Amino acid sequence: MSDSDEIPQKRSKEEPRTRRRLKKAKFNKKLFIDDAAESGDEEESEGDSDYAGEYEEAVKLQSELPKRRALYENLTAEELAEKYERQVAYQQVNLANQEISVVSKQQELPSINDPKLWQVFCKPGKARELAINLMSKCAKCKQSPVFSAFASSYVTDCVYLEAYTKHDVLITIKGMSLVNERKIIVVPIGEMVDVFNMDLTPKCKVTKGEFVRVGFGTYKDDLAQIVNVEDHLGKVTVRLVPRIESTGNKKIRPPPKLFNPSDYQNCDKKRDMNTQEVYFSYGGNTFWNGFLYKTLSLRSLKFQDIKPTLREIKIFDDNKVVMILKPKQVSFAQGDKVKVVYGDSRGLTGSVESSDNNVVNIYPFIEELCDKKFEFPIKDLCKFFDIGDHVKVIEGRYIGITGMVVSCKDNTVDFIADINQTIITVLANDLKLSEEISSGQDRSENYNINEIILLKNDLNFGIVTKINSGGVTTVLDNNETTSIWYHEISKKYSPYRFTALDRDQNKLCYNDMVKIVFPKHPYSNRFGSVKNAFRGIVFLQIQEALEGKIVAVKASFCLLQGKNSEQEVLYKDDYLGIIVRLKTGPYRGATAKVVDVYESKFKVELFTISKILTIDASACEKMEANNDVMAIQDLKKTPAANSPAYTPHEVASPWETPRSRAY
Repeated sequence: MSDSDEIPQKRSKEEPRTRRRLKKAKFNKKLFIDDAAESGDEEESEGDSDYAGEYEEAVKLQSELPKRRALYENLTAEELAEKYERQVAYQQVNLANQEISVVSKQQELPSINDPKLWQVFCKPGKARELAINLMSKCAKCKQSPVFSAFASSYVTDCVYLEAYTKHDVLITIKGMSLVNERKIIVVPIGEMVDVFNMDLTPKCKVTKGEFVRVGFGTYKDDLAQIVNVEDHLGKVTVRLVPRIESTGNKKIRPPPKLFNPSDYQNCDKKRDMNTQEVYFSYGGNTFWNGFLYKTLSLRSLKFQDIKPTLREIKIFDDNKVVMILKPKQVSFAQGDKVKVVYGDSRGLTGSVESSDNNVVNIYPFIEELCDKKFEFPIKDLCKFFDIGDHVKVIEGRYIGITGMVVSCKDNTVDFIADINQTIITVLANDLKLSEEISSGQDRSENYNINEIILLKNDLNFGIVTKINSGGVTTVLDNNETTSIWYHEISKKYSPYRFTALDRDQNKLCYNDMVKIVFPKHPYSNRFGSVKNAFRGIVFLQIQEALEGKIVAVKASFCLLQGKNSEQEVLYKDDYLGIIVRLKTGPYRGATAKVVDVYESKFKVELFTISKILTIDASACEKMEANNDVMAIQDLKKTPAANSPAYTPHEVASPWETPRSRAY
């Protein structure tokens, strides 16, 4: 009997069993069917969409099923057995490779049998130097107990040593001056891998001459210029305007001031061995040409959105170091005159035709090239103005001011302001052509000498010492004298109404005489007259200081010496709008209304002839509702001078306390 005859017999025997299984399977499927299922909501419809891909795959497999069956039907039993053996062998090999790869990766992780990782602390910034010293020391030893040494790029005050015990680490670091032997910590096994993670944050490109700002510390937000770059150490050497503490109070931030060796007797004069240039050393810092030279980490500096002001740029401009300014986000409009400041075409001028995607198309002013259009990056261009053009400032400190251009140099423009006829220097990109003329509104009548003004940043304030047509001259709280434009002022405070207490908690008033008692103050033991005070700072006029210069001093550094009893300062809010009667003068007996108060004088408006007079406050008396009068000096007394006694009430005598009617 052939094999073909045996196979149908076997199938015939297995047919009843197969049918039975199919019936059972169909019966089991019906158990999971809900005939009364409701229509699905939106969530069910979203869930059905997840199986759309599986349905398509099932249809595809079903279409390929006849082809597979035909392929197997044409094979003999030996070929079919060989095919299955190859598939099984292939699957076993893949499974073995996967298991081996997983096991090999797990074996690379540290375990309790491997050497431990020890964190050894050292002096800040000396981690890499210590790691190199340890490597050289271990290389000289025949058998070193330390397997490796590692210094992280973002942790600069410690190194990591691989050894079995702490004793092995102590033997290795013995005799090294950079190490703190008392601070050695073992790293947990679960954190050992994280130590070797690399810093993948993108690093900004640092160039010599670039401007940056300090991120923290005494020089926070101060402008600095890079003079040397050490990429391998992640550090740069910058120069900045020093802030030297001379008062002894470390809580106060010193003002920026260029270093003058004649002001500091303890400074040392040294000479550089390489350049043979003379520099000064004071307080552990290096000073040259008035600037402080300091080595800082790249992480302590700010490189984004650095927009130095023209005043800051002029301080650093010494024609020796090439300054590289990061361009601002400048936009050019059609018709603007521009000049090429970088590249091979430097000095070329032209008119803007269009600007798009940091590329500007211009037509040159040269006759041979005026018909051709050229493309330039926006960073290579700056605005250009002819002498006599009328411009307006659109950004910066002098925003809104208009004037006429008198000179142009590089990327700066000098113009005469319309409001005060003074020459102002600004960046060319901060200007635009404009026919508008500033109103020239003189706001000097709104400000007085010795008034406190608060700038728009609500941080800096100062006292007015001089009034100009376009602004005021001010002594700031850091004793810096500067000119402030009117549009930079946000608030002002009267010099006759302030609250300040001296060292002994005595109240200080206008024109009071005080003495500076703080021993480390530059004007210690000097006397001055109080002109105003704000936020704990008293502005004193010291006659011995540069012909009556105004000096800002902390109120706690002063001691009251004498009160100003010549006149009593009147507050405007207490007397404005009251009805008074004149006691002296040609208008004696007339009634008037107080419209303004200045020091000890009233500005009143007469009711009868509608005339405004300025008279002394002592020559007035307040009118009451019942036509009674009260002296101005008695208004703030408690109780008032002419008021009846209210305690005890009605008939009162010593034996009627408490009152007899109460019994």
